Amino acid sequence: MQTFKLKIKNKIDISNYLEQYSYCFRQLYKNVELFSDKSFNKEINEKYNLLDSWFIQSCKMDVKAKKDQLITFNNRKQELILELEDILNKQIYKDKKHKYKIINKIAFLKRSNKKDLTFGGKELLTRLTKEKQKSNIKNYEKFLKQYKENRILSIYSIGEEPKNSNRKFIFDFKNNKVIFKPAAKTKIELEYYCGNNQKKTLNQLQNFIGKIPISVRLNNEYIWISFDEEKLNNYNFKENEYFREVKNISKDNKEERKIIYKKYIKEQEDRKYKNKLKDRYCAIDLNPEYIGLSIVDKLNDNGDFNIIYKQCFNLTNLNTKLKLSSTDLKQIKQNNKRKYEIKEIYKYIFNLCIHYKVGNFVIEDLNFKIKDINNKDKSFNRKTKNLWYRTLAINLINKYCNSLGINKIEVNPAYSSFIGNLIYNDFDPIASSLELNRRGIIKFIKNNKQFGNIDSINLQKVSYLVGENVQLENFKSIPKLFKLFSEQKLKYRNPIENIGFKEKFLKSKKSKFRLYV
Repeated sequence: MQTFKLKIKNKIDISNYLEQYSYCFRQLYKNVELFSDKSFNKEINEKYNLLDSWFIQSCKMDVKAKKDQLITFNNRKQELILELEDILNKQIYKDKKHKYKIINKIAFLKRSNKKDLTFGGKELLTRLTKEKQKSNIKNYEKFLKQYKENRILSIYSIGEEPKNSNRKFIFDFKNNKVIFKPAAKTKIELEYYCGNNQKKTLNQLQNFIGKIPISVRLNNEYIWISFDEEKLNNYNFKENEYFREVKNISKDNKEERKIIYKKYIKEQEDRKYKNKLKDRYCAIDLNPEYIGLSIVDKLNDNGDFNIIYKQCFNLTNLNTKLKLSSTDLKQIKQNNKRKYEIKEIYKYIFNLCIHYKVGNFVIEDLNFKIKDINNKDKSFNRKTKNLWYRTLAINLINKYCNSLGINKIEVNPAYSSFIGNLIYNDFDPIASSLELNRRGIIKFIKNNKQFGNIDSINLQKVSYLVGENVQLENFKSIPKLFKLFSEQKLKYRNPIENIGFKEKFLKSKKSKFRLYV
């Protein structure tokens, strides 16, 4: 799902609708179990008379999404609590400092797990309470006004295919206009600003009005247009056709349903791989300072491949520590610059994918465990939590893969850098990306080892690094060998100086990141 946030050009005032929607949302949020109760629904419809049944239904969907999101977060926290408590019980923490951090983390997770959603902002509510206790009327009124503004939500309308993509809006994307129809005799015309790329996509979307649903959020300043980029580019799974075909087949006849489902999956793959090479893979190794990229051709099902192209992006110049407040203009400028450059990197990466007709894109499934991060130093945590923008990177990858019809494959990243550096002589992130490519190739092939065979690594290099006194035959698996390197604090990463890459700019000398080709 792709969303465009567009600033409204002309002045509109829909405050009455926004206020009623916000009140309705909060009441529905507290009474999710009553959604199917007729008397409750009647009360909601009478109480919020500016909102018709469609807005109420959209609001319910909005509430369910928010509730599901909160449940997912809380479940994840509970899993982390159990995992950390297991570390304490088994006493597998590294030292007293690590133990203290784990205890504090468990306490924090338990406190936050009990708290529900705070409309208007938890921090602002706390600040408001403190100012009231101090009897500071001026600051109290200032924060109260801001708190009330934050509690007003944007109105939401779910998209529908048969109702011109959305029954509450008329879209005229070619003229940068949208007409909002909150009621039968009410029409509010709004104009918006948009960039060239957004304009191009919205013009394409105009041709699909009535064919794909377009969901909309709206307030007095912005309009959010959400649509399925896979459907827009005809790479989606044809659900309607599939359900139409299996409609008359008994649910007990699972085999026939499975055959039909596989037929539609194959049809979707054929559309995605059109004008692309099915056996060509691109993998990237994600980390806060370098992005390693490699494009390979699959040779067989054993994970063997032919290298087509490899490259590295140096992001270290974007990570300079300014020692300034997060609200300082220089710090804000640096953060915005970093986001812009990251977007440009992924734009460049997927242009390479188009050029080389890549059919599959391999990335790491980066679900960090608390125990892996908890005992690291401040510098490491700053890079992984503040500078990485991992969510932005994943969102960009999803957007490009969906828009271009590239098959995305997520693989386990465990030991990928370690194995890659011991097999290939390339710079660390590129060596890691080559190992990820191998895992992407064999992921859906039965009886293939995820980490490969220990015989595939460069044993001469291992012998040189660990010393002649160590008997390598005692280390018959990758995890055991990695543990040996960790215990002896041995360096295995290939430095960039030994590889012989050429450094160049992407677009101009003003760019803060460098390419190594």
